[in-house]
Amino acid sequence: MNQRMKDVYVEYSLCCSCVVKWCKIFFEGRELLEVDAPPGQAHRVITPKMIARLNALVLENHRIIVNEIHQLLGISMGTTLTIMHQHCKFRKICTQWVPHQLTVQQNNTRMGLSLSHLKRYHVEEYTVFRPFTVLVLPF
Repeated sequence: MNQRMKDVYVEYSLCCSCVVKWCKIFFEGRELLEVDAPPGQAHRVITPKMIARLNALVLENHRIIVNEIHQLLGISMGTTLTIMHQHCKFRKICTQWVPHQLTVQQNNTRMGLSLSHLKRYHVEEYTVFRPFTVLVLPF
């Protein structure tokens, strides 16, 4: 079996031990290639509704603390942090929760400021660095 797979898939084929393992699993009755669900409790709390509620709380008050969110929503601290970081893409800066990405308006404002600074630099190119000219004196 392994040799036939190597003939077809060349460098993309599985190693011999993996082929033996998969053959054993399929001979025991497995029918699908999909990976089984990991052991442990299912993520029943992380729903689109819960994500929206948490997102609304944070956008309403950027200075809200995780403990307060966890108590208001009735979910665990770990789930609260998972939703905030992985689903809502929030991160903590100083004492405020802010989105990872800028809004379109914020992006346009930054671009406009950068362009105005660049134009100013090109107009005042030589006068900008004049105060910082260093005199080198021989010893």
